[in-house]
Amino acid sequence: MKTIKYIIAIIVLVFSLMGCSENVKDMPPRVTDVNNEFRLPSPPKLTNAESDMVQAKRDAYNEAYGD
Repeated sequence: MKTIKYIIAIIVLVFSLMGCSENVKDMPPRVTDVNNEFRLPSPPKLTNAESDMVQAKRDAYNEAYGD
């Protein structure tokens, strides 16, 4: 029984090592004309209540830490 386990382990090892080839032709060609500049969507407009809340927090911060 132990010999069968060793034979199976050797077969698995051989097949796993055979699968690790150094063939770099498997890689796709590099694209050099790709644009890396992305444009974020504009944020939605705040309502009057939200604007007042943000302004109140700004005022509180400016009072606590100065301008």
